[in-house]
Amino acid sequence: SVASFQAIDTRTILFGLAGIKNVGMAAVEELLRARRLGPFRSLFDIARRTDSRIVNRRALEALIAAGAFDSLGQGHRAQLMAAVEKAVEYARITADAGPMQSLFDASGIGPTEPELPDVPPWSFSEQLRREREVLGLYLSAHPLQEYESLLQGVVVPLARLQQWVEQANGNAVRVAAVVTAVQRRRDRQQRPIAFATVEDWSGQAEAVFWHEAFVSVELYLREGELLLLSGRVELRESSPRLIVATAEPLERGLRRLARGFRLELPVSDHTLEVIQRLHRLQQSSPSGCPVLLCLYEQDTPISAYLIPHLGVELSAQGYRDLMEVLREGRGRVGLWME
Repeated sequence: SVASFQAIDTRTILFGLAGIKNVGMAAVEELLRARRLGPFRSLFDIARRTDSRIVNRRALEALIAAGAFDSLGQGHRAQLMAAVEKAVEYARITADAGPMQSLFDASGIGPTEPELPDVPPWSFSEQLRREREVLGLYLSAHPLQEYESLLQGVVVPLARLQQWVEQANGNAVRVAAVVTAVQRRRDRQQRPIAFATVEDWSGQAEAVFWHEAFVSVELYLREGELLLLSGRVELRESSPRLIVATAEPLERGLRRLARGFRLELPVSDHTLEVIQRLHRLQQSSPSGCPVLLCLYEQDTPISAYLIPHLGVELSAQGYRDLMEVLREGRGRVGLWME
């Protein structure tokens, strides 16, 4: 890791540590100085070996949120974040030991590093939210990444809006996107409206919420929110922008559009095992959305079974649960739209 951004090749950029909010060049230089004496072993080792006036609590928290300490291999980000106060206190105690600490280090004795707190990991969305907060972008993944396969054929990628304008003859378009910026304004009648920047896995676009659309989605029109949007596309200075007609939270929209999940399973040596796992999943909960199980042989459908409930909700978590059930089954999970 270095302070500034570096191009590794035509597709890879090394994110500079000084680009992380609340870190700064002085903290990066202090980290590099300490690391030249040997690799860091843990969060507590970093706190002990750096000047706490430079690499302070806010800097440690920002580095954790950005994933800069993931390579330490000790605990997940939620554990590291919960341990920051302990790390700062540990650094103070070892600093108070003064010259004796060097003797302790050499002999392997001295203050013992605290254990990391036993706290649950951040959710996928929480981890990405914190990344964006300190980096200004989503680094390890995109919030819609886990929906991409599920949404195929249901929404139009933002990168194709220009093509949609040219081919759709004014027809409405449906997109799924995360809100990354919002500007609230007033129209000529002094009614609230909004202009937002939205993005998906393919690109970003401007979305315009005139008053009627704004009122329907005001509670959810905030940064980080995943929305299902529909409306018409217009070109403004050669760039497409979406004039929103309707908007709603993404998973609520999926539950409105789809009857449930469609699970396509090719007949193979693993079929019986997959069906047994599906049965166990169904037994785990009396609720859940319907699932249409379609069996295929050499890409030809041979039978379909309606499972009224399968213990999973129509959500990203439900999608992950079904993909876990498939494993080696080489099947596909999609939305059941008919």
